[in-house]
Amino acid sequence: MYRMLREKLTLKIKKEDFTQFNFLIVPDDTTVIANARDGVENFIKTYFEGRVLKDDIADNERFAIISQLYNFNVTSKIDDETGYLVLYR
Repeated sequence: MYRMLREKLTLKIKKEDFTQFNFLIVPDDTTVIANARDGVENFIKTYFEGRVLKDDIADNERFAIISQLYNFNVTSKIDDETGYLVLYR
């Protein structure tokens, strides 16, 4: 894997790999997609309090938010102590 990343090679993932390696298929969320159209700053204001994801967001919506952050080139992580989704900006 390291060599593939270092040499910028393509990683081919087959449908069977999703099950074997526990990959998630991120479902489309129309609300997240609509909010993303307003731009990265408004998107973050909609879903985050400071750098932390707001409470009461369903898992599927959270996965779509993480995917959209990736598309916006915004780094985030799940804090290992609190379990919160945190932005790094």
